[in-house]
Amino acid sequence: MRRLIFAAALLATPAYAADVNAQTAPATPTKAPYTAPAPCTVSSCSGFYIGGNIAGSGSSLDVLNEGIGNSLLSGGGAFGADVGYRFWNGTYYFGAEVFGDYSELSLGPGLGYQSSYLFGEVAKFGLAFPGLFGQSGAASTTGSQSPVPVTVPAGLASALIAPYLQVGGVERPWGVGWAVGAGAEFVLAAHWNLDLSYLNVQYNNATINPIVSEQSENIFKISLNYHL
Repeated sequence: MRRLIFAAALLATPAYAADVNAQTAPATPTKAPYTAPAPCTVSSCSGFYIGGNIAGSGSSLDVLNEGIGNSLLSGGGAFGADVGYRFWNGTYYFGAEVFGDYSELSLGPGLGYQSSYLFGEVAKFGLAFPGLFGQSGAASTTGSQSPVPVTVPAGLASALIAPYLQVGGVERPWGVGWAVGAGAEFVLAAHWNLDLSYLNVQYNNATINPIVSEQSENIFKISLNYHL
């Protein structure tokens, strides 16, 4: 009888009850805290990105066997999106990108525009290039003129990640062309980068319509990308 009374009294004590509950209650799973991706800097920027772009094209069209050479940005324009991955450790730059755009292609003077799509896949390779935007002297045009220093704003120079070369392919409704070019990428903010890109595309005289064929195209693309 005494043992029953003692056990009942012990169970009634708050400390003992709390200890029993602690031993029998199941453990509550804890969720790992969210870790934000590391922001890009000029010395380190690796990971996936997405973004938007605007592009201009200069075309070398053949209209009824009469070549029409258009300068850069005079052959129409496009806007679309980019998806890619970059690796940058301050010395080496590697990247792969896919972009797609809605395009209005100029068919030459008096021939109007043709709506189309533009897709591209490129691989990028670059190296650190210290002093790329450093100060240099411009040649004088006459003997009486002194060389004029050429400078780039310090903010732009300090934001450069790397210049790069790129190779890949571009698809239009009328054909596929091999593309080569170059570009440079800059850090604008913690997760925002600016990419300036140029591609020369060779279509090997692909037929656009019965009277127009495409020989080559120059694409200048400006992208604003978000580092994921």
